[in-house]
Order: sequence, then C-alpha cells, then structure tokens
Amino acid sequence: MIRASLATWEALLTAAPESPDAELARRILAGDREAFEAFVARFQTSIFRIAYRMTGNTAEAEDLTQEVFLRLYQNLSSYDTARPLSPWVSRVACHHVLNRLRKARLRTDPIEGNEADAAPNPEEALVARRESERVSAALRELPPRLRLAIALKYEDGMTAEEIGNVMQAGRNTVKTWLFRARESLRRTLDGL
Repeated sequence: MIRASLATWEALLTAAPESPDAELARRILAGDREAFEAFVARFQTSIFRIAYRMTGNTAEAEDLTQEVFLRLYQNLSSYDTARPLSPWVSRVACHHVLNRLRKARLRTDPIEGNEADAAPNPEEALVARRESERVSAALRELPPRLRLAIALKYEDGMTAEEIGNVMQAGRNTVKTWLFRARESLRRTLDGL
C-alpha cells in the first residue's frame, strides 16, 4: 500500500507539464472558441504565405488558407502533442496546397515583385522589374515540390532538415530537390 502511494506520488512529481502547444490543442478539441481564435492568429500569416507562394494569387491564397484551417480543425485529434505544433501545421498546409495545385494544374506566378523595393531611378526600376519577371517565370517552370522547397529555403530560411519535416521527406531528398531546383533555375535564367 505504501509502495503504491509512493509510486503514485513519484509519477505525479515526475510527470512532464503539458506543453503550451498540447494545451492549445486540448482546449480547441474541448470546444474553446478563444483557443481556436488564438490558433488562427498564430498561424494565419504563415499558412497564407505558403499558399500565396505556391499560387501567386491573393484570392486563391485566402481560400486555401481557410481550407487549411478547416482541415487542421478536422484533423487536430491526430496531432501528436509530444511534438511542436508549428511543423505539423506547416506540413498540413503544404500538403493541402500541393494537392490543390495537382488537381487544378495551376501554373501561376508564385512570387510577385515587391513594389516597396523598387529603385528610385526609373531605368533601374525597369531592369529590376524585368529581372524579377524572369525569376518568377523560371520559378513557375519548377514542379510544385521543388518550388515549395526553394521558397521554404530562401524565403523562410529553413534548413534542409526543417524543410524535410514540413514536406515529410528525408534531409537528403530535400537537398536533392534544392540542387535540382537551383540547377533548373540557373539553366533557365542563363538561357541554356
């Protein structure tokens, strides 16, 4: 009896506290509306960026963002609370967007030029815009997986391992995708 009580106390004392991500997921699953609003606020921008990078269309990216949140809510019970929430959210978003692209066979501009970065000199602005259009056209030619890997690497600064976690691929596979994407972009931009 005493041993059982000691074991119970030891288990309670050594039990790891619930992570903030696990607590957020638990609260959402329990129907806490404020928790879901916090979840949306936390991930809305990153999901939108993924969708926009892949479609190049604001309206389409907004629709995809809403669809991803619906998918996340429907599948939240499958989230492994022992792991961080962010990679799981990114993985669901990437897969949903890639599936949509596959189905629709969209071939639109994944990255638009940022007008705020335009050079003050009109001639320099024209050259920069043409270069941006060339890069965007070259990116459109990449298969969606390579395009996403390049975007995650160079826009989000993710490592090959982090990209692999998001895209559910091994580190070496990601490195191969990045190499192929860079080579394809180089050949296209060099006119080879």
